Amino acid sequence: MVNIQDVDPTIQVDLRYKTSNNITKKPLYPANMKAWIRPATAKKLAHANQLVKESGYRLKIWDAYRPQAAQIALWDASGQNSNFVADPYKNPSLHTHGVAVDLTLAFPDGRPALMQTDFDDFSKKASPHYIHPNPLVRRNLRILRDAMHNAGFQHIHSEWWHFLDSDYKQYDIIPSIQ
Repeated sequence: MVNIQDVDPTIQVDLRYKTSNNITKKPLYPANMKAWIRPATAKKLAHANQLVKESGYRLKIWDAYRPQAAQIALWDASGQNSNFVADPYKNPSLHTHGVAVDLTLAFPDGRPALMQTDFDDFSKKASPHYIHPNPLVRRNLRILRDAMHNAGFQHIHSEWWHFLDSDYKQYDIIPSIQ
């Protein structure tokens, strides 16, 4: 596992689960938690970051590797909603494998780009297929999705911010790295 910012220090990191600004309303990660990811996945993220820079943005990471204990807490806080949170007992999240990221676009100065929802929105607006009425939001989502796909990531159908390394099947779960 590597710290994403060691591979590309221009990627912004705001791990939401280090704070209470998440669905559990409490920190799930230690204050010193880094955005850990598999080395090959980090290289793909750096490539995606270069692609979004061409449009005047940079990547902002909301979540990367997630310990299994945090996955269980999210599962419980979601009301065991498998549309948005992977069941840690049946189908572990690819975050716990170190090959999934939750991210958005930000401007070079760190200001957030306009996107269709905030992180951990469990509404139909969170779908990458939702057609937002604002053309700037649709453009930003297209920039993010195109960059991530061109760098070797797939998206899921319920969360516009969630991407997984296309090579995810070769990696096993990592319960904890602490």
